[in-house]
Amino acid sequence: GLPGWARARALLEAVFAERAPGARIEVGRTRSVGAGLSRRQYAAHVELEPDPDGLSGLYAISIPHDDHAEASPAAGRREAAVLQHLSSCALSFQIPRVVAVRQLIDGVAMVRTFAHGIELDLRAGRQGRTLPWHIVAEIAASIHSVELTPTLRAELGGPATCDEFAREQLRTIPRSDHPLVLRAAAWCRAHLPTGRPTTLIHGDLLGQNILLDQGEPPTVIDWEYASIG
Repeated sequence: GLPGWARARALLEAVFAERAPGARIEVGRTRSVGAGLSRRQYAAHVELEPDPDGLSGLYAISIPHDDHAEASPAAGRREAAVLQHLSSCALSFQIPRVVAVRQLIDGVAMVRTFAHGIELDLRAGRQGRTLPWHIVAEIAASIHSVELTPTLRAELGGPATCDEFAREQLRTIPRSDHPLVLRAAAWCRAHLPTGRPTTLIHGDLLGQNILLDQGEPPTVIDWEYASIG
């Protein structure tokens, strides 16, 4: 089959041919910009002529890894559903805009606007006066306050209440007679959260997924592991 960059390029051409029938479409150099467990990310500048809708610009595309099928094809659809829902919400941060989602033989591909910025360094003092824990906390609070529709809850699945979620997590603790493990499990059982409804969580809120751009709110990317919790 085609190498990853060629698949990404071909998909970009197909997507924009559908969006702008009759336009001349030129896809620039398609380069790899990162890889997750199941998908690789590429980026390329797309130029359209004529372009009355202003579609020309830099885009990112994620496709299944070249060497194996996507671990969870549903993850791509869930990520797209989350981003599309968030696009209509009032947030303290920015997100990429989904342009197209395509079902491939080996998984799901997604085209979205390219997010600019510098990765947040979680080590204090590495980015001037930036307080990384404040940024992460504000983003997490904004995510957790998102109102979820029944449709999105059904798409993401997961427990309805926080205490159900905590009990599920407790069942994942490996069996062990080690005193620290026993103490930790006992503490968790004694401090279960209330039965309040679960919320949206990002699932991978690391510095590499939070991009800073001077004068702009941070941009949060890589929603592949978003879930209810």
